[in-house]
Amino acid sequence: MYCLPSIEGTKSDRSPVISMLTGTSSVGTAAAIGERPARSITETIITAEEIELLRFRPISFNTPCCIQYLSVLRRILTSMEHRSYMSHAGRPHIRSRALALMLIFSLSCTSVLAAAEEGEIEGEVVVIRSIPHDPGAFTQGLVMDDGRLFESTGLFGESTLREIDSATGEIVRFANLEASLFGEGIAVVEDKIFMLTWLNETALVFDIDTFNLTAVMSYEGEGWGLCFDGTSLAMSNGSSSISFRNPENFEIIRSIKVTDSNGEEVQMINELECVRTDSGKRILANVWQEDRILMIDPSNGAVIEEFDLSFLSSQNLGDNNEVLNGIAHKGASEYWITGKNWTSMYLVELITTDDSDDGDCHADCSINDRSRPEWPKSAIVAALVLTGIAVFKKNAASVVNDTGESGNRHDEQPTVTPDMQRSGGEDG
Repeated sequence: MYCLPSIEGTKSDRSPVISMLTGTSSVGTAAAIGERPARSITETIITAEEIELLRFRPISFNTPCCIQYLSVLRRILTSMEHRSYMSHAGRPHIRSRALALMLIFSLSCTSVLAAAEEGEIEGEVVVIRSIPHDPGAFTQGLVMDDGRLFESTGLFGESTLREIDSATGEIVRFANLEASLFGEGIAVVEDKIFMLTWLNETALVFDIDTFNLTAVMSYEGEGWGLCFDGTSLAMSNGSSSISFRNPENFEIIRSIKVTDSNGEEVQMINELECVRTDSGKRILANVWQEDRILMIDPSNGAVIEEFDLSFLSSQNLGDNNEVLNGIAHKGASEYWITGKNWTSMYLVELITTDDSDDGDCHADCSINDRSRPEWPKSAIVAALVLTGIAVFKKNAASVVNDTGESGNRHDEQPTVTPDMQRSGGEDG
């Protein structure tokens, strides 16, 4: 905003002010940004309250424009008075530089804040190869242990526990469940395989080599997905909740709610896969009826990355029940992926946003991990603000020095009141 200095014919306020504000102004219409005041405007009305505002505080009229000229009714200035505020011939040059700097600064802040507020980051999925998958297998769980691939299938009267040859997709061996049991997720703990049941509130424990049933444990509610994080069993029940249980007695140790970047709970969490990464423990999860895999921070339930598998689901089209389900960690960043009644099983690489060739970062190196402290974002924004101010002051001082008093071309001004300042004047 450029304000003429002498509001009431005095010499009290002569300094030009540039201000960027938003809102609307109570001042009479002046001119469009970057233009000279229109000659059709003969008078600008400023109320007593606004005069007081101008007198006691910096010019801060809210306006939707970055710069506004205020034309006011005032007496003619002498050449010396003109000298006091017109001596800086480069002022318009300062204004253009200021606008450029402000634009750059705004874009920088916007990009930083956008990155800070960005939601789940989408990782990349690369298919390495595929093998045949039994289309009659209603896959509920998938896990790999020491190079051996195990699968659990569901449906009453059709539920099984299987070992699959990962080279050919053939069934190596299997065990049938009782017809009253609906098989769900599985997890390997040492030499045992834990299998959930959907509605029976029962966890079945099998010997990993013989598939003999060795124990039965109880829990409340539905059973969906299961994985072992090296200490406890993580279990989903179709809600947003994941409970962590003691493998010795299946008692709950703690629970988390899975939430997205907006803090909203993510429902229908299904098959789980626990992995250990350079960034810590992570849980990969299917969401029932959705073609995505979520990467979850087990410490707080935050979704920190997701992977779109719709291009694989589209190759296994069927009814609504033939959904993506089944995640088994092979090693490094490679996983076996399949779905209910799919005809293929895929070995894929899940590439996170910060994967590198160094280390064993096989599940997450996410730059958007919401469990990390927030202060670096604030520090970046603060640094940008200080840099913008410093550069602006430097440019302003440079222009002022280049157009100082000795080179002033505005010392002598006409002694005729401009048309637009004549009280009650006509358009001309």
